[in-house]
Amino acid sequence: MKRSGEAETADRWLLRLAFAAFALLGAQAGVWAVLLADLARVTGTDAPRLGAALTALACIAVPSVLVSGRIVDRLGRRTGVVVGCTGSGLAFAALSTVGSYGAMIGLFLLFGVLCSLYDVVVNVLGGDYERRTGRVMMPRLHAVFSGAGAAGALAAAATVGLGGGHRAVFVATGGLLVLLGLAGSAVPLPPPPAADDAEAGAAEESDDREQRPGRRGLLAVLALPGVGRPPRSSRSSSSTTAPSRATAPSTCARYWMPECWSAESASAPSIWRR
Repeated sequence: MKRSGEAETADRWLLRLAFAAFALLGAQAGVWAVLLADLARVTGTDAPRLGAALTALACIAVPSVLVSGRIVDRLGRRTGVVVGCTGSGLAFAALSTVGSYGAMIGLFLLFGVLCSLYDVVVNVLGGDYERRTGRVMMPRLHAVFSGAGAAGALAAAATVGLGGGHRAVFVATGGLLVLLGLAGSAVPLPPPPAADDAEAGAAEESDDREQRPGRRGLLAVLALPGVGRPPRSSRSSSSTTAPSRATAPSTCARYWMPECWSAESASAPSIWRR
């Protein structure tokens, strides 16, 4: 199915926003992991009380995630991006002002609610892109999240180690999240995909794979050199004799070289068929 230029442009902006949102979510998680020790130090919090604060955050985050999906569906993706990213950024930056245990717990709870909305909406954006285009993108987006988490942790540790202070890192990371939320209010996002968009996009992607067998041929040859060879002749051949395993392409071979699964091997046992 051919997509209009306007739809393709909107899909590109959707993918860019999803990549940026996953990257900043990962960076924020990395910074958070490094700076927890600084929060405990400035608030005079020992390990048991810090564990209790993190438990409270988890307890508020779990139901928030369950509710956030309905909020995004009702109010829209753009609203979810603006509220989730901007709110998470403001709450994260506010952690730089924490000076007591009570204030830390209060901001933990607020951040847990807003970051849950942020978490849900970025996954919704990635899912929307996959459903609209039929292209698999979520594994790449989660890889971006993981890589950005490592980068954020390293950057936070380096900044604190060089004497930059944990407060500046909280403010800088929160500021980036706020900027992303404001950008989400301006970029041209497509409408939520209809049910038939996913089927059309997946069919287009499947047709494209079928038309490009050359990219997979070498791997199939290296993995299964016997694929596609005609049955070996036998002195006592019979029409009821099942073909040998070497002459019936396996499931893996039929995926990588679907053109080899021809009528010659249609008589293969059902375990080798699709």
